Amino acid sequence: MMRFVDSALSRLDARRYSRRELVRALTVLTAGAATVAPRPAAGQSGGRQSGAGKPTTEDYVAIRMLAERYVDAVNRLDGKAWSETFAPDGEWQLGADVHKGRATVRDAWTKIMTSIPNVYMHVYSGVVDHVDGNTAAGRWYMGEYLNLPGGTQSMNHICYIDTYVRLDGVWHIKTRRFAPLYRGKPDLSGEFSKLTGV
Repeated sequence: MMRFVDSALSRLDARRYSRRELVRALTVLTAGAATVAPRPAAGQSGGRQSGAGKPTTEDYVAIRMLAERYVDAVNRLDGKAWSETFAPDGEWQLGADVHKGRATVRDAWTKIMTSIPNVYMHVYSGVVDHVDGNTAAGRWYMGEYLNLPGGTQSMNHICYIDTYVRLDGVWHIKTRRFAPLYRGKPDLSGEFSKLTGV
């Protein structure tokens, strides 16, 4: 794989793109290519039934960018940008608590974040299971490192189980269910949970 990446990089104009940008783009595209279908040519169905099927590369990359915008907003503590990753009627499910509507979701998030001095969140990996027209479903694995009040440090590993809706050409979160995989100290002495319901 690295031989392929190095070969591709050597043929590209380094004056226009940094090596980091190119490696990241190639990684996303080659990872996505193994799990997504090419976009059918005009007039062809691509073998899909009723418009549902595997995501195209474009859909996968766009939904991954949505996941990355979500994480970026968390790291910047930007409630407005974070809430705008949700559809106007989007839903955020935190255990038994369900917050529906962009304004309600933002209020719930803001209340939680006011008690967290610092957070670093990142995307591990994700899957887009299917796309049906302007709706889709998938899940993303993410990690959080938290500085809590009193100097306590904590680490969370999460799976977000999602549905998406495309509005005016832009993907948004329609529903997002929080599924904790690990919560506790960074030394992994905390509580692990199994992923269920997927």
